[in-house]
Amino acid sequence: LLSYFLGRFSRLAGLLSGGALAAGSAAALGFGFMNGPAMALLLWTLAALTHSAIVNADSSGSTEAERKHVESRDQMGGLEASLRSLKRDFAALSASEKKALTLYSAVKLLSEAVDLESAGKQFGRYIKDYFDTSDFAFYVNDLNSGVSELFAAGEKTGLSSPEAAARLAGGDPSALSGVAGLERVILAPVIHAGIQAGFFALRFPQETFNRDASAAAAREFADEVSFAVKRIQLFRQVEWLSQVDGLTGVYRRNALDEKIGEEIRRASA
Repeated sequence: LLSYFLGRFSRLAGLLSGGALAAGSAAALGFGFMNGPAMALLLWTLAALTHSAIVNADSSGSTEAERKHVESRDQMGGLEASLRSLKRDFAALSASEKKALTLYSAVKLLSEAVDLESAGKQFGRYIKDYFDTSDFAFYVNDLNSGVSELFAAGEKTGLSSPEAAARLAGGDPSALSGVAGLERVILAPVIHAGIQAGFFALRFPQETFNRDASAAAAREFADEVSFAVKRIQLFRQVEWLSQVDGLTGVYRRNALDEKIGEEIRRASA
């Protein structure tokens, strides 16, 4: 019992006490002192020491196995956390790459467009993919009249009028100098060489709206397409000058011929 209780606190103390009892029992037998009890004590002590050695060995092996199991579990948890982090990074990288490709395609489209009506429809699809919303309107300022004209819009939007944009901007949208908007709406000017070339309005779903992130994305988009939007302005101006006499402001004969041809085709359709 003494060896057992001491061994609970210190394995060395338990072994030493058991060894001392065994040595004392052997000495008692050698001197012929209480042969029966001494023999019983000696055998009991040896059996107890043997049992203790076996139990301690199993316990040591069990402890080592448990320690390895805990280490393996911790390593597995670390690997799973790293895998989740890599998946998030990969998803973010894929989304960023998709946005960059969409933005490049939009700029390329505006830089090469000749048919502005078709270009406006395709540009609207790029805006939808880039911002993940179909509620938007993109305006280009006309250099001849100074009026903001709708260039692209979502399928179902309440933003496709200058009046609606003015309400969202809290004033004249042409006076915008930075990203603005109310509630879930972002209004961003497109500025080239310090002059506003146009602006666009976006309305986001409640569940995906993040004002700071959306404003930053709108600002980046406006900066990247600004020079291409300027080209659209100049293209429209050249097209207008080809149809209108610069001195009198009256439409030229070729404009009349084109309009007559359009009306004849429309009437015969």
